[in-house]
Amino acid sequence: DEPIPVGADEIGFIRGGSSILKDYSACPFRAFALYRLNVREMTSPEMGLSYKERGAVVHETLKFFWEEVRTSERLKGLAASKDLTRFVEKAAQTALKRYFSEGIKPSRYLELEKERVSALVLEWLLLEAQRTVFRVMEIETERTIEIGGLKLSARIDRIDEVSKGKTVVIDYKTGPCDRRHWLTGRPKEPQLLLYSLTEDPGFEAVAFASVRVKNARFVGVSKDGDALIGVKAVKDDKWTLDIEGVKTWEDLRERWKETLVLLARGFIEGINVVDPNGNLKGADHPCEYCRLKTFCRVFLSGRASRGDDDMEVLEE
Repeated sequence: DEPIPVGADEIGFIRGGSSILKDYSACPFRAFALYRLNVREMTSPEMGLSYKERGAVVHETLKFFWEEVRTSERLKGLAASKDLTRFVEKAAQTALKRYFSEGIKPSRYLELEKERVSALVLEWLLLEAQRTVFRVMEIETERTIEIGGLKLSARIDRIDEVSKGKTVVIDYKTGPCDRRHWLTGRPKEPQLLLYSLTEDPGFEAVAFASVRVKNARFVGVSKDGDALIGVKAVKDDKWTLDIEGVKTWEDLRERWKETLVLLARGFIEGINVVDPNGNLKGADHPCEYCRLKTFCRVFLSGRASRGDDDMEVLEE
């Protein structure tokens, strides 16, 4: 019933990146269980690739593609010469071979998965071909960020240079993504907020790359509004109109810093209450897919409501 602060002899053993803040924001007990008690969720066997594995293959495909292509000029050249499909299929094949050796999955199944991934990535790259000039500077780059007394290891999917000295941070997402909670005290996806606070002064924008069928788009915010397709500048974005004190890119970064510092300090101070984020509704509710419910016994507290339809509360 009381906080259990992180001790000096424990802090060096805590491992995790932005996921610590994400899980703490979702529910303090979840973060306490995962990163301090080292509890692991029980997994269920699945037919074929899991949702997580399928997303990882898409990430890897884009990684292999950009390691070879690198620039917008070459991307546009491949699209114009009809070679883009071949390059994408090669990258998808490499990604699948890295994850699954022959015999682990049926060859026909992996062939179908390659077709799915190739079509998805191709649709995404045709969107990127519409961007102004850019160069992929870093892919899956490692950074260490200290926030609120907590050192976090960050792996940034991609950093693009859009003009001399100006860069953008891109994080791939194959599932639903939005930015509605970026301005709350408990953001659902805090990784881009964290990345924006690195010491790199050239960051001009942060955005999710929503790699989804018939819904490929950038979801983010920028300093000036000309860095990414569909991403507006803070001053022109209605998203921030109702947020007091946020008028500029610098204001937004300061607000994010304040939010993340509070989350990090809460984790360090050992606040471990079972308190699922009530701002998240429906399928986004922290309890919806959490596999720790038998450990935290949230149903006994009656706090597992998803916001639309209450989950069943078990009686003692």
